[in-house]
Amino acid sequence: MPFLTFHLAYALPANCPPQRVVDALHRYEPLITPNPYLVSFRRRPVEIAEIVDDPFFREDGYALAAFEVTDRIVLVPGVATKQVVIPCVMQRFEGGVRCRSLAAGGVRVWSTWKVVPAGQPGGGGDGATATIDAAAPSKKRRSSSRSSSRDDSRRSHSNNPPLPSSQQASPLPQPAVVAATASTAPTPPATPPTTNAFPESGEGYEIVEEARVECGSLVKPFVGRSFKEGHIEILRQVVQGVLLQMEREKMSYVYM
Repeated sequence: MPFLTFHLAYALPANCPPQRVVDALHRYEPLITPNPYLVSFRRRPVEIAEIVDDPFFREDGYALAAFEVTDRIVLVPGVATKQVVIPCVMQRFEGGVRCRSLAAGGVRVWSTWKVVPAGQPGGGGDGATATIDAAAPSKKRRSSSRSSSRDDSRRSHSNNPPLPSSQQASPLPQPAVVAATASTAPTPPATPPTTNAFPESGEGYEIVEEARVECGSLVKPFVGRSFKEGHIEILRQVVQGVLLQMEREKMSYVYM
């Protein structure tokens, strides 16, 4: 099936500690709620059958969680919309989160979000790229994009999607694996522990999403456009959510 690849980045402002962004990613919901097409979502149990044969979920990950996300798709702008239910599975790893979503019409998405030094090589290859400077005014933000699909003959002989090259090049440390069972799915704590693996300043760091999207040729232009626009906004809102939470904590401390 034809596919698109994306490398999207949003620069952290200096007053946004990178570790706070990672902690937000590890709570999962901050990646779901900013979706501009979101109608609703709910937590569901993780089923072993849906992850056991997918090498995307690696042993460096832990705290699996599954959701059903209901999105609104615009069929005709201002005239017709349609709601679709998208099952997804998410997994933490040190420094970020990975997620696989199975949308309607055979659209499948494998995404990885992480916080890295700015300019670090990403997913590589053809696809769409966009970088946003959080410190710049919204009207002057600079972004560049290019979209293309690879020929099916260039796809791996494996039926499984390749992992992002950044994960292949330097595997992360191996934390303890939390195994899901048919009777009980591991539930992440509300607030993940902070490891302080980053400096306090966000200057020189960015939140990055690397994604592979499989979809039919007919819907590829729509999927590519909506994915890029929607997911850049998700990156921005994750960072803004962290800054807002820090401001609330500061105000709470002042009035204690």
